[in-house]
Amino acid sequence: MVSRRLLRRLSLSLLVVAGVVYAAAAAYMGLNQAKFIFVADPSPPSREAAAIPGAAEADFRAADGVTLKGWVAPPRAAGGPVFLYFHGNAGNLMRRAARFRLLTGGGAGLIAFQYRGYGGSEGAPSEAALHADAAALLAETRRRFPGSPVVVFGESLGSGVASRLAGEQSGLAALILDSPFLSVETRASAAYPWLPIPLLIRHPFRSDLAIPKITAPLLVLHGARDRIIPISDGEALTALAPQPKRFIRYPDAGHVGAFTFGAMDDIRKFLKDTAGLDV
Repeated sequence: MVSRRLLRRLSLSLLVVAGVVYAAAAAYMGLNQAKFIFVADPSPPSREAAAIPGAAEADFRAADGVTLKGWVAPPRAAGGPVFLYFHGNAGNLMRRAARFRLLTGGGAGLIAFQYRGYGGSEGAPSEAALHADAAALLAETRRRFPGSPVVVFGESLGSGVASRLAGEQSGLAALILDSPFLSVETRASAAYPWLPIPLLIRHPFRSDLAIPKITAPLLVLHGARDRIIPISDGEALTALAPQPKRFIRYPDAGHVGAFTFGAMDDIRKFLKDTAGLDV
């Protein structure tokens, strides 16, 4: 018969093992979180294969000397609107080529640079670096196309970059978010409820804190079948924003799937209604 003393020792040993395993798992997630947040494809995309009319490859040198690679398409008419695009957490610009063709099809311009470590861009991504680069890219967009209204577009992870930029910068024509989240911290907490995410997270992307500060009209696109960022995040984020704002639900769309269900028509209508822009 097992003695009570032995049972206590076994129980204590199991608790110690469980604690060590938990601590190891937390440490692993904390140290390697960038690999989960930034799923970079470092291979340079093919601008020719993307077939975006008028687009050219471009380099942008950040303040710390890192060179970012991207595509620039001028607006068809001088002073025409320009989309400043911030992509999601996976792949490179080639993955967005079809939507770039839609965004520029009516004559609007485009500036889309890849985050650090993506698609031939130098450096390693981090939240701080992405925000700093975004502000610099907005200044570059205005330098290249003076007088052009700038529409900031953020897709998935890029919604966190775009929201922060729009919350800190004035004079934007509009902010468009595709499949946005309240914060990476919120999403990580939902995915790993057994971990102390607020203590571990180093790239929280708090869109929920940035969006109340925006001064530009807001359009949010979100698929009801999104299994990566639930539509409830997009709804809650929209509720935090000041007017004017518009939320569009796509019942059959998954994550960043709105363009398959007519999002470009909705974008045109929104920009016409709120900013008087023809795209």
